[in-house]
Amino acid sequence: MIVLEGERARELRKKYICSFIDINSEYFVNHILTMKAYCDGMCYDGYLWDCLANPKVISKECAHQIIQSMEDFYVMWDIHSCEKIFVPNYWKYPKTSILFVENWADLLELTLPEDIYLFDDSFTRSVIFTHETDDEDNPYCIECSR
Repeated sequence: MIVLEGERARELRKKYICSFIDINSEYFVNHILTMKAYCDGMCYDGYLWDCLANPKVISKECAHQIIQSMEDFYVMWDIHSCEKIFVPNYWKYPKTSILFVENWADLLELTLPEDIYLFDDSFTRSVIFTHETDDEDNPYCIECSR
């Protein structure tokens, strides 16, 4: 696993947003694009998965299968402030960083934020694991493709 920061992380996040997010939605403009100043820097107050362009809810098992089929992939998360997250030591990595993971087994050993976005260099498919659950308490997972 490699922690990507700075310009490389910014480029990947921007390409992800251009590939999978409805940047014209009111939600995106009001909750993602419009960042606010917090004690730990500029952050947004929404979730990218709330403005996905082509979301499809999938099972956790299906999400795992998709990720296992990728040779290597990136993992990113929403840029939230510590003022809104009440979990101690929540940020194990710089919050604007992106992880490069070479295989599925490595992902299982990482301590990650609750909401994560996984994608590969093709930017054609993404799997999102959210903190939400359905009515039967199953994890709310999303696939997004373009």
